[in-house]
Amino acid sequence: MKCTQFNVQTLAQLSTRKNLLANFIKQRFAIGCFQETRSKTGRSRMIENVVMLASAADKGNYGCEIWINLSTPLCVKGGKHIFLTRDGVTVVHSDPRILIVKCRTLKIEMYIISAHAPYCKSPTNSGEARKWWVHFSSIVSTTCIGSIPVLIGIDANYVVHGDASSGVGDVFRSGDPPPQHGSVCDF
Repeated sequence: MKCTQFNVQTLAQLSTRKNLLANFIKQRFAIGCFQETRSKTGRSRMIENVVMLASAADKGNYGCEIWINLSTPLCVKGGKHIFLTRDGVTVVHSDPRILIVKCRTLKIEMYIISAHAPYCKSPTNSGEARKWWVHFSSIVSTTCIGSIPVLIGIDANYVVHGDASSGVGDVFRSGDPPPQHGSVCDF
């Protein structure tokens, strides 16, 4: 499954959305998770066989989107390409920083999450980031059920430190981790 995650900083202008869509299709991505899309309303639309699901921005800020290319297979199972359909895609949670979609076919069931964590400006100003990670963890654990796989595309605004790097390889930052580190690790 070919996926992408990107903080686009805005899709408010139609030309920006069209360019991103053209590249998304050309690169044959199955799933895209985008942050800071700044959509005025949480809505879904379909353009060129790509389902675009959006959470609403908050006063012109934030907003997440998940794009699903119905023309690109998610995977191959039993020698057959597995595609999603528009009817198999449902928004199950939406707020300006978190969008969760449940996808279902006869062969596959999964959740897709696009999320945007707050930037921690300084160690003394980390309360918002810590609170968000606890909130995010709670939303995911109550929305995403049991053993159903979860794909997360997130702008975590976070640099991974040594004791949290087992899931991302051996590239990490040394030194003292930021104050929200415990909340990130708990997730």
